[in-house]
Amino acid sequence: MSKLDLKWRILMTIILVGLAVYGMYPPLDPDGPEGEKEGKLNLGLDLQGGMHMVMDVKTEEAVEAELVLVKKQFEQHLRREKIRGAEITVNAVEHTLFFDFADAVERDEIARMLDDYPYDVTKDMAGSMFRVTAVMRAENVRHVKERSLQQAILTIRNRIDELGVREPIVQQQKSLTKGAMDRILIQLPGVKDIQKAKEIIGKTALLEFRLVLDGPGDRMELLESNGGKLPRTGEFYEDMKSRAGKQLVWILERDAEVTGADLDSVRVDRDEYGAYAVGFTLNSAGSKKFARLTQNNIDRQLAIVLDGRVQSAPVIQSRISKSGQISGDFSFEDAEKLMIVLKSGALPASVVPFEERTVGPSLGNDSIQRGIRSILFGGILVILFMIIWYRVSGVIADIGVFCTLVFLVAMLAGLEATLTLPGIAGIILTVGMAVDANVLIFERIREELRQGKTIRTAVATGYERAFITIMDANVTTLIASLVLLQFGIGPIRGFAVTLAIGIVASMVSALFIARVLMDLILVNPKVNKLSI
Repeated sequence: MSKLDLKWRILMTIILVGLAVYGMYPPLDPDGPEGEKEGKLNLGLDLQGGMHMVMDVKTEEAVEAELVLVKKQFEQHLRREKIRGAEITVNAVEHTLFFDFADAVERDEIARMLDDYPYDVTKDMAGSMFRVTAVMRAENVRHVKERSLQQAILTIRNRIDELGVREPIVQQQKSLTKGAMDRILIQLPGVKDIQKAKEIIGKTALLEFRLVLDGPGDRMELLESNGGKLPRTGEFYEDMKSRAGKQLVWILERDAEVTGADLDSVRVDRDEYGAYAVGFTLNSAGSKKFARLTQNNIDRQLAIVLDGRVQSAPVIQSRISKSGQISGDFSFEDAEKLMIVLKSGALPASVVPFEERTVGPSLGNDSIQRGIRSILFGGILVILFMIIWYRVSGVIADIGVFCTLVFLVAMLAGLEATLTLPGIAGIILTVGMAVDANVLIFERIREELRQGKTIRTAVATGYERAFITIMDANVTTLIASLVLLQFGIGPIRGFAVTLAIGIVASMVSALFIARVLMDLILVNPKVNKLSI
């Protein structure tokens, strides 16, 4: 081998190690802001603490909302056609809509319209009324539930992004008891304000703008002032406040023309009295609807309803098209939380905690310290064994092990992979595997030397013959780690990531860097004996 070729390989080795050191430093910064470990490595929940939750998604609510939406569409049709005496009811448990008419002709017309919907439609009698029964098909129920779950995952992920959490995990999880994929696993490493995170994640955040028919007041008082019954288009809604220990209610229009789906942007703002509020801007479609709504109802109250409770009900004084404000005696923290949930959109169904636990930062820090100690202890044992058994060649192998760790950490940082406790186990396994290739090579070289070959021939032959064995063993392990990465979850994926990267790094160190160091010794023609 020429000296020029060796110089190029030495230069390449220096560049590789230099880039790796630059890419990994600092892996962890214990003096980061507020004591956080802000380095180039992302730490998992088990290492830096945080929150672990499994949320149960009430997908049946999404199916009910779909039924109610269809009900409202047909109620609007009945009003436009001035069909009186008809009644539409929802049975959410059986996923069914009942349409009752006094006239068979009207019933048959609605039945024909329902042919365009994913329902099984039948016609019969209910007492003296002509009835249409529409049952949502099972495949559509399943589709609505799956869609609501995916929407919930996307919405929660958007809310978490607003919190600024690094490397959160938000993914679908199977319910072991029900067998359905209707749960969401959420892991938030490094989160300190657990209560705030829970409120933001779990808030439905359904925003609606509804015209006020009456209120606020006591429920019975409002009924009496309206002749003992609700107006035909009205519904009761609770106020966010109470008076003299009694819950205040409003009577609002049943249909909400403008909702949170029409929002374009949301921000923390101040109202006319200097108190914190949430300002919003509507998109083009929402602006047109809001302009029409406010222009046609000047001097009437417009209630701002969030999750079924009235936040405020200002009087419409002029036409408003683009922007507005939500007030309600907010603190800055309340306004900020409301801004985050409105910006991410409403959840299609409510979510409730099924499993919840927190990992303290002290426990995570203890895991890091124990992991580092185990890597150092295992590494020292390997280094001592290699030096005792292979002498100078063992030192070369130890340098290769060190380079393997540097490459491994650098690649984890570059790929923005998350380091977990099982990941540390993968690193420890990599330390052992890193010397495995060197052991195979050195034993081959010893065999060649025992057969009376020269040092340089023995080294060249040893590397050449060990290469196939090393490749076969490492590729097999790499395939296994990729399978774990593809099909595993959580801790298994963390282990698979470090193992896969460690295999690649150990092969580069053993077959390239260690060989360069060995050739650097043998380039001296005076060397006629190998310490191995």
